[in-house]
Amino acid sequence: MRFGFFDQLPCAPGHSEQQRYRDIIGQIELGDEIGFDTVWLGELHFSRAFSILADPLIVLAAAAQRAPRIRLGTAVTLLPLHNPVKIAEEAAIADILSNGRLELGVGRGTAPLHYQGYVPWQILPGTRVESDAAAGASALPAGSGRR
Repeated sequence: MRFGFFDQLPCAPGHSEQQRYRDIIGQIELGDEIGFDTVWLGELHFSRAFSILADPLIVLAAAAQRAPRIRLGTAVTLLPLHNPVKIAEEAAIADILSNGRLELGVGRGTAPLHYQGYVPWQILPGTRVESDAAAGASALPAGSGRR
């Protein structure tokens, strides 16, 4: 049997983000010392009381430097919010920094709240973003790859 633990890193009133990140690194170190097999961190956005863990890979790469044995997992990386190639690159770096201990979990998530802050980057039909993108594309010189 294997044992692991999961955290999504809530930040209650009266606590600082800096302290909470120190806490999770310390928790991972302790888990490593007492024999846990894996730590799992979830990517969540826009709800401080629920989670301040916007990028688990960064935290896991930092923890890898201080916890030499425990496996390090994402549960989950919200793949629809990211370029999958960029996530693959970042995961590869975290895996290298952890000497091959990364467990990459990806998914779409379950809460629309975690996506709301990302809507502006999407080019939606009929929005100013779409018209600005079209105007920018039309300003490119001929032969620049514009379609």
